[in-house]
Amino acid sequence: MIRRMDIFRKPLVYILLSVFILWILLFEFVLPQNNILPRPGIVLISIPALFEDYHFVTNFIITISSIYFPGILAFLFIYSIRKYIFKDSGFLKYFIQFVSQIAGFIPSLLAVILVVYWFRNSFLIEYCFSFLISVLWWMIALYSAGKTRNEDYFAAFKSLGANMSFLDKYILWHEIKPVIFRKLFRFHLNLWLLILIFEFFENMYGFGTILKRTVEYNDLSALVLMSIIIPFIIFLGYSLIKYLENKYIFWEVE
Repeated sequence: MIRRMDIFRKPLVYILLSVFILWILLFEFVLPQNNILPRPGIVLISIPALFEDYHFVTNFIITISSIYFPGILAFLFIYSIRKYIFKDSGFLKYFIQFVSQIAGFIPSLLAVILVVYWFRNSFLIEYCFSFLISVLWWMIALYSAGKTRNEDYFAAFKSLGANMSFLDKYILWHEIKPVIFRKLFRFHLNLWLLILIFEFFENMYGFGTILKRTVEYNDLSALVLMSIIIPFIIFLGYSLIKYLENKYIFWEVE
């Protein structure tokens, strides 16, 4: 059964609408002069400056492409080697186990800072970093989900003459896809966070660079505007993933 998107539940919509109305009433009329949030009218006036002074379109393209393009390539790469990830032996198994243990001790923020420090002023490193993070996540997610395989499925197909390579490549892959997609939503948000932090420290291109410059210029209106735009774009990405899940992965794991 297709699950409803939690984001569309009415209570959440009402809460967001109430917060928006409260922002307008409180900061437009009651507290127009403050250092917490700018007036909604000032934020609207700041939209043209976001395009002219902060080069919004160029930075938008860079951030979006550095998140989703490497992510798609990482998925295609993992899809092509999925039968090796499911194997109970081999170098890839021990590599994934090693990475899984290391990931529990090394904060993602530290990894971002080190990569930015080692590869300063490199435009392509952001794409390489995003691709590497995505590949490692897919490897760990597939390997972990593959451990909970349904042996009844395997026994049935083995009786029909299917070998382990076929079972891992097709049967197990389709069995664990719902589990992977449930984890994908959180990874999507985490990848956005890592890329924004990466761009913030790199200070070359992307939304992270815009955020850093709004802080440097003390531009509260542009900062609030970006704080609205970025979650909205993330929500659109979430909606696309949810659409793909409902269209192509419409079953539950038993």
